[in-house]
Amino acid sequence: MRHFHSLLQRQINKHFGDVSSLPEGWQPFINAVNDAYYESDADRNMLERALELSSQELLQANSEMRAVIQAFPDVFLWLDYDGTVKGYKAGNTANLYPYTGNLVGKKIQDVNPEDGVGAKFYEAVQQVREKEEITSIEYHLMLRGKKRFFEARLLPLHSEQVIAVIRDITERKKAEEILLESETRLRLILDSIQSGVLLIDPETHVIEDINRVASEIIGLSKERIIGSRCHKFICPAEEKSCPMTDLGQRIDHSERVLIKADGKILLIIKTVVEVTLGGRNYLIESFVDISERKNMEEQLRYLSLHDALTGLYNRAYFEEEMHRLENGRFNPVGLVLCDVDGLKLVNDTLGHESGDMLLIESANVIKNALRQGDMVARIGGDEFAILLPQSDEETVEAVCCRVREAIKKYNDNDAGLTLSMSMGIAVANIAPANMVSLFKEADDNMYREKLLRRQSASSAIVNTLMKALEARDFITEGHADRLQKLVADVAITIGLSERSVADLRLLAQFHDIGKVGIPDRVLFKPGPLTAEEIEEMQQHCEIGYRIAQSATVLLDIGDWIHKHHEWWNGQGYPLGLKEDEIPLECRILALADAYDAMTSDRPYRKAMSHEEAVLEIKRHMGTQFDPNLAPCFLEILDKSRQ
Repeated sequence: MRHFHSLLQRQINKHFGDVSSLPEGWQPFINAVNDAYYESDADRNMLERALELSSQELLQANSEMRAVIQAFPDVFLWLDYDGTVKGYKAGNTANLYPYTGNLVGKKIQDVNPEDGVGAKFYEAVQQVREKEEITSIEYHLMLRGKKRFFEARLLPLHSEQVIAVIRDITERKKAEEILLESETRLRLILDSIQSGVLLIDPETHVIEDINRVASEIIGLSKERIIGSRCHKFICPAEEKSCPMTDLGQRIDHSERVLIKADGKILLIIKTVVEVTLGGRNYLIESFVDISERKNMEEQLRYLSLHDALTGLYNRAYFEEEMHRLENGRFNPVGLVLCDVDGLKLVNDTLGHESGDMLLIESANVIKNALRQGDMVARIGGDEFAILLPQSDEETVEAVCCRVREAIKKYNDNDAGLTLSMSMGIAVANIAPANMVSLFKEADDNMYREKLLRRQSASSAIVNTLMKALEARDFITEGHADRLQKLVADVAITIGLSERSVADLRLLAQFHDIGKVGIPDRVLFKPGPLTAEEIEEMQQHCEIGYRIAQSATVLLDIGDWIHKHHEWWNGQGYPLGLKEDEIPLECRILALADAYDAMTSDRPYRKAMSHEEAVLEIKRHMGTQFDPNLAPCFLEILDKSRQ
């Protein structure tokens, strides 16, 4: 007979008395119920054991969690969605908040509301409630007179609560400030140096940072450059074969090219070094724009071989070429030396600006007369040299003819200053060529021609100076002609020789030639001259005298040009001569020049009448004018007017 479960046995006894009284056929059913009771007991026992074990594990886990929480230096704060503090763990509430009372039951937003930290916590709680995700806030408090920084991380709980884990981050903040200050200092240093600096990923060649100078050189903002590949701007030809990363080469002060944002190409010197920052490998590329330096080097090289005034080659280049041609491979070698006549006189009278212009025009005339490949250089103040490799004497003579024709054409065009040159040639036929002897031969020939052409050269110089005077509108139209007639009439009347009459005519034409050296501000000043300006104006006699000494055609009248402003009473200039110490020719010119000047219009006054001019001459007889010569001059004037 089977043993029934106690619960089933009580039910059978209650309803049937005992098991034997069970109706026939119920036994299988009762057995099945009995088995179910025993299985239920087994399941319940297992569940109770599991619950017991779970409770023990939960208690242990809670205990361990509390131990962990206690071990952490952080503060743990439990709040509900209204901001009410449900609990907290803090060894000292001063570590959490300046509030020293019990926080439990307090609303966090109402604790010390004046500092605003509680309100910040409440806003964070609401964010956690709405988004159901972790939210972080940072705040600072003044604790025991010192500023402390905190970070709170708020996490949602299933019990409609929020746990806030609060950590003191003061030391971290100090480290961040030190790091930020260091980064700022480094940025200031990088931005203050005059080199462009790029921070580049060596794998992708992408620019990750730049300094101010790099941005300025490239011509784009930092934001537009970062993220670009470095080869977009620097060394584009090396993009597929970078010397540093692909070929393993060093790049140290290497010349490269940089393409600016506007497409302009710059020359740079760059250096690339490998560095490790924050555990990552980088390339630091520094570069300097050397375009200006290169241009300067080119200019210096050009200036070292060229004459700064004329643009022709200079003596240094000429001597290099002379040395190169010594081996005889280019024989026959021809040499033509040209010397500009009267340059010193032009400089002394018209000024160095006019002399420079004469040299420039001379250079252009010579250069334009030469063939392609012929070399011309300025080898001295007024000297030019033409080197003609593989040129025989006939060819060299032809070059000289072309230069002379070019000079004549220039002068015929009345371009300004009259140009005159003396030339000498020499040809070397024997190899090796003795270039020193060749130069000496050409120089001797040039000097010989200068002596032979001295008369015509002097005339050219005088013409140059007279053109300059006429170009400044100083000589009044007809003044020279009238003056020549007046002095000639006086000379003939008093019985001077024909030679003297001719010299007087020349003096009438060139007596004021020295005024080419007087500045326009003095020469054309409409009002009275100052004492300093008067002294400047009086120098034209000395200048005219120097011109006459340099020009053969004026040599005989140079002394008269010097003394033509002397007065009878000794109050003239520049020597203070008086009476018969003054050459007769100068006394004649003084009367004629004064009369024509008084009866001609000037920029600063109208012309006098004949009668007024005669009265002025009579008034100054014995002071400015020769009292013995003046009546004769006035008589000639009266006759000429009848």
